[in-house]
Amino acid sequence: APLLTALNRLLERMREALNLERHFTADAAHELRTPLAAIRANAQVMQGARSPEEFSGAAAELLIGVDRSGRLIEQLLALARLDTGRDVRQRFTVVDLATLVCAQAEEQQPFAARRQIQLATHAATAMVRGDRDLLDILLRNLADNAIRYSPPRSRVVLSCAQREDCVERMIKD
Repeated sequence: APLLTALNRLLERMREALNLERHFTADAAHELRTPLAAIRANAQVMQGARSPEEFSGAAAELLIGVDRSGRLIEQLLALARLDTGRDVRQRFTVVDLATLVCAQAEEQQPFAARRQIQLATHAATAMVRGDRDLLDILLRNLADNAIRYSPPRSRVVLSCAQREDCVERMIKD
C-alpha cells in the first residue's frame, strides 16, 4: 500500500507538471501573437512604402515591435524558470523600486508618446527585498496596461515611495 500511494503521488505530480507546461506553452503562443502580427504589418508597410518618411516610420515601428517581442521572451523565460519549482527567494536581493520605476518610464515613453499619453514619474528611494527581474516584469506589465488602456491625451503616473513600515508603488491612470 505505501508503494502504491507513492506511485499515485508521483503520477499526480507528473500530471500537474504536464498541465503547467501545456498552460505555459499556450500562454506563450498567445502573448507572442500580437507583437509578431505588428512586426509583420510594419514589414509589409516598409515593402510598399511610397516615400522615405513612410519607410522610416514603419522601420521605427518595426524596431519597437522587435524590442517588445524581446522583452516578452525575457518575461516568458523568467516565468519558465519559476515553473521549474525552484524557490524564488533564493534569487532575492535588495532592490530600489525607484530605479525600476524610472527605467520603466524611460522604456515606456515612446509607447506613451505614440498613444498621446503624458507619462510622469514620482520615484523616491523605496528599498525592497525581492527578485529584480520579476519586479521589473510586474512594473512593465502594469505600466504597459495603464498606457494601453488610457484614453489619448491623458496622464499616467508611475510612482513609488518608502512609507513607515512598507513600500508603496503606484501606477495611476
